[in-house]
Amino acid sequence: MPYQFALILLVLILVGVLIYRPIMKLARRDMAARTAAGLSNSVVYAILLLPVIGPVFYLLVRRAMLPKE
Repeated sequence: MPYQFALILLVLILVGVLIYRPIMKLARRDMAARTAAGLSNSVVYAILLLPVIGPVFYLLVRRAMLPKE
C-alpha cells in the first residue's frame, strides 16, 4: 500500500508541474514587461498565489494585466 500511495503522489506532482510550469513562464515574461513599463507586480503575485485556481485564473485575465503599448 505505501508503494502505491508514493507512486500516485509522484504522478500527481509530475502532472502539476507539467501543467503549471508553462503558465509560470508566461507570468514571468509578463511581470518583466510590467516592470519595464513601471507597473507593480503585486496583483499578479496575489493571483498566482491562489492555490490550484490561481494560475488558471491568471490565464483568463492575462491580457487585461499586460501593459498597454
